[in-house]
Amino acid sequence: MLKIKISAGPHKRITCPVIVPLNLDYQGPVKLKGNTGEFNGEAKKTGGRNSLIFMIDSLAAGSEDIFAVEKTAEEREKITFKEVGSEKLEVYRGKTLFTNYWCDSKFSKPFIHPAPFAGLSSVTRNFPMINISGESTDHKHHRSIWTAWGDVNGVDCWSEEEGHGWITQKYFTLFSEGYTSASFSALNHWTDKNKKKLLEEDRSVTIYNAGEDACLLDFESKYFASESDVVFGDTKEGGLLCVRMATPLEGDKGSSIANAYGARGEEECWGKKAPWCDYSGTMAGKRVGITLFDSPNNPGYPVHWHARNYGLFAANPFGVSGFTGNRQLNGSYTLKKGNEMIFGYRMLIHKGGVEDAAPEIHFNNYVNPPKVSIIL
Repeated sequence: MLKIKISAGPHKRITCPVIVPLNLDYQGPVKLKGNTGEFNGEAKKTGGRNSLIFMIDSLAAGSEDIFAVEKTAEEREKITFKEVGSEKLEVYRGKTLFTNYWCDSKFSKPFIHPAPFAGLSSVTRNFPMINISGESTDHKHHRSIWTAWGDVNGVDCWSEEEGHGWITQKYFTLFSEGYTSASFSALNHWTDKNKKKLLEEDRSVTIYNAGEDACLLDFESKYFASESDVVFGDTKEGGLLCVRMATPLEGDKGSSIANAYGARGEEECWGKKAPWCDYSGTMAGKRVGITLFDSPNNPGYPVHWHARNYGLFAANPFGVSGFTGNRQLNGSYTLKKGNEMIFGYRMLIHKGGVEDAAPEIHFNNYVNPPKVSIIL
């Protein structure tokens, strides 16, 4: 029987996904049993690599334990995908539709919508995908959860105004369904208004089965300068991961914006650099929020947050002059032809406000994960 030792390190662990490269002789759900508790996991192959993936529900700081990894036939909700033509990818949790990844070429960019949580139909805005009475209708290019940039070799790949650029999905490159996590990847072409290619993007999204109290997603994009040098211009109009909160959760309706350095509100958070940013409020009587985490491996870390009271918050690594008001500064980034750069982010949808979400714990889960060793 396989045994592994898990060391929490100096950080408390809650709702912490762990991925261990490991070649097991079977695939499917597993149970990790130790003196401190039991965790659900699975053995699976993703992209040709075998791994053990599990979720630590809770583990005290400084603790360690040895867990037996047992194959189980226990019925467990699985995350699965269904392609609907070229329009979208449906994401299911068990038999329930969780969300859609919209990727039809008629859209200016791919996006995720809705973001259901805690019995709410979506904690992100429905407009412009769906018109609902009472919702705000500003900024039609704010599509729930998305990636875009306002100056790519001078092309506007942010807005949907006349002459805008496009982020067009060519095809999916990976599907990996699972009990603890599920991932998909796709190749995107960023183009000008005439569909002339500017660069390629390999985008991956991982959804974790984190239970009912949280929703956890990882995003990674590899940008490849396939045609020529690519300049990501210094502009506040962009985000390599963006969220538009549902209208009742907007800051000017009583919600709060907070960052890792203790800043509060748009005035203190907008344009400021921080490892994470949270947007929380009350919707239909329920206190909920979303936290975005920047990876220390990203260029420009920690990232600037384009966080507004009207519901937008976006991870913006290159917008320096617009945020500082100093036009002598230039945060633009040049990706040389033939080179690539990688950006990664984690998203936590949570109950309660920022204090309830424990973002410091989740940040360390992301950047300082527990140590795992195999017991022979």
